[in-house]
Amino acid sequence: MVPDGRELIIVSNRGHIHGTGGFWRMTATPGAPMRELRDEETTWKARPDWSPDGRRIVYSSYLGRQWHQLWLMTSEGGDVFPLTYGEFDATAPRWSRDARHIAYISNEGGNTGAVGARRAGRSAASDPRLRAALSGAAGRLRIVVVDRGAARWPRGFR
Repeated sequence: MVPDGRELIIVSNRGHIHGTGGFWRMTATPGAPMRELRDEETTWKARPDWSPDGRRIVYSSYLGRQWHQLWLMTSEGGDVFPLTYGEFDATAPRWSRDARHIAYISNEGGNTGAVGARRAGRSAASDPRLRAALSGAAGRLRIVVVDRGAARWPRGFR
């Protein structure tokens, strides 16, 4: 969704016989007309995300290759710019609030994990501040397991 919440970008194969679809833009109103931004064979891993200023879109695509990489396009569509390149997957991109970084999931180091890249494509390893921000605790998670009888399990579990 565009930052102001008025428009959406979706992946659809509307009007195309094969494939999982390209990118379409529409207002956030049920039944609104859609405008195709880019016809590209994408997959469920595309996960497009608007930049905070609403002018750019980052997404993941294999674009004729075996590996998913990050790509950047304007919110009006057109040509795309590669942000990552290599024999690894880069998926699920998300912009930082200040639009200076993009966090994503990658298996570049062998294991799958969260990493980040500068807009110009520098890796998280080259920016110690970003690496520190991504590696620290983001919050606390509390899980309470309840059985069918709604009895809470003790801390040690059964």
